[in-house]
Parts: sequence; C-alpha cells; structure tokens
Amino acid sequence: MPSLPRVRPLSEAYSTLGSLRALAEAWNGSAPLRRLGARLEFERVDRVRVVLDPVQTFHRGGIGTGAINGAVLAGLFDLSIGTIGWLSRPESRSATVSLAMTFFRPTRGDRVVVEARLIRAGTNLSFAAAEIFDGRGLVTARCDGTVAVARGRVDDEEFVARMRGSTPTTRKGRREPGAKLPDSAPAKARSASPRLPESGPRRSRSPRPSSRSRG
Repeated sequence: MPSLPRVRPLSEAYSTLGSLRALAEAWNGSAPLRRLGARLEFERVDRVRVVLDPVQTFHRGGIGTGAINGAVLAGLFDLSIGTIGWLSRPESRSATVSLAMTFFRPTRGDRVVVEARLIRAGTNLSFAAAEIFDGRGLVTARCDGTVAVARGRVDDEEFVARMRGSTPTTRKGRREPGAKLPDSAPAKARSASPRLPESGPRRSRSPRPSSRSRG
C-alpha cells in the first residue's frame, strides 16, 4: 500500500498537538475569547478549530430567527483565519486584512464549529480558508481570508509573550529604549556617548605674536 502523505504542521514552533493545545489553553483564558464565548481546539497539527459551545442567547438573532447572528459568525471566521496566519509565522506580527464570506443557509443549533486551513504562506501574506458547521454538522458558511505578516515590535510585548507561553525578552545584543545598564557593566559602557572624530585633517596653529614684540 502506498504510504500516506506526511501532514505538514502549520508551524515548526508548534509542530505537535501538545504544543498547540498548550497554546490554546493560554489563548482561551484571554479576555477577547472569554467575551466571545469561543475557544480554540486542536485535533490536527495542520488545522485550527474554533468551537462555540454552548451557543448563548446573545449569539442568536439572525434575521429575526434563532439562527446565529452574522456578526458572531464573522468574528469566528476572523479568529480562525487570524490564528492560521499567526501560526504560519509565529515570530512575526500579523493581522487579518480581508475576509470574503459566503453564507449558504442559517446556522442553527447549540454548538458551532469552525475549521480553518492554510492555503499558502508567502513572505508578507498568508492565505487561508475556513468553514462553519452547525449543530447537525452541516456546512453553513465558507470564508477565504488573507493575513498580513510583518516583522517588528509589538504594542504590548508582555501580552504577546503570555499568549506564546513565554516571557518577554529583548532582542539579542540590543537594549530596550530607556533601559539602564547594570552597575557591573564596564565604566566605558556607562559613560556618555563617545566623541565623534573631527572631519578632515587638523591644522596646526602658529603661535600668536606677543604684544611686546610688536614695533
């Protein structure tokens, strides 16, 4: 029998289900996910699952029915596709820049599941797709999304480190702005900035004649 193709994880940094589930535990405890009432779950290293269970009264209200509100579904799509983009480049900053959603039928039931997968990861953009399953397991909506990836500093390093399950660190070989050097640092490093060399050759000055030597 031919061997099955190897499943490629979304990220080498989170290449096992154990590492992904530890990440989900940290994210699920955050205020945005608690307020939304959703949680991340990982059953495969190449998929992101977002589960809304149980569906609350404030999640409903689609077109005067008991269906899930479209704004809630859009938030679930954003969460799942944004997580895909982040996992494809976890060392960088990322943000969802586009969501193209199609709703086939009302999403009903007490449990909603979103499953997202990576389509392609480029240098600056990651492309993903996601589907929403209702309480009966039927696909009710689909979304294609784009996530922008950029290197650089984040606004809240402590929050990002907590979401990654690590502690905030400075860049190797560089000090954070305003950081003080320890007292044990060499005196030369604690001194003021070194003087810049003067440009061009230095000219020697001839001594000025004394007033006594003038006729």
